[in-house]
Amino acid sequence: MSQKVNRETDENGKPLVTVGGNYSWVKGEVRDMASLFVDTESIAELGDLALFVREGSGPRLRFLPCSDQDRVYYRGEGWELFFVYTTLFLDIGVRFPFSEFQCGVLNQLKCAPTQIHLNAWAFIRGFEILMEYLGTKPLLEVFFSFFQVKGVRKGGKVTLNSV
Repeated sequence: MSQKVNRETDENGKPLVTVGGNYSWVKGEVRDMASLFVDTESIAELGDLALFVREGSGPRLRFLPCSDQDRVYYRGEGWELFFVYTTLFLDIGVRFPFSEFQCGVLNQLKCAPTQIHLNAWAFIRGFEILMEYLGTKPLLEVFFSFFQVKGVRKGGKVTLNSV
């Protein structure tokens, strides 16, 4: 991915990063944050996640280091790559392959996994955990009776709020 990054500093010496492309919708603190996973050693810290490769003839997934110029909101060409916050895996507990329920939510919302805001992923995962605790299967109809889509715009993040 060839994005042009200009490195300047503010009055406190903090790096300012301006990225080429139409990313004016991205907040400054997100625009300025580079990945901590820029080498194979840092990727190894992800443990089993970094080793995941889907068996069979389907798509394969590999965790690769980012460059210091890559940003999580970049759009890749096609399906070759996507950027995602590690919070999705380490804190929220989403795993590959996605569960049937998670795939159902993505299909219902007609969006890619990277379009779902982290807080919305927390709602999705939390609902799954609650239903598991209650000994019942998570159902889309029940989930969407508790949560609704909020602020959808083409190419933006999909957020949810409680009903």
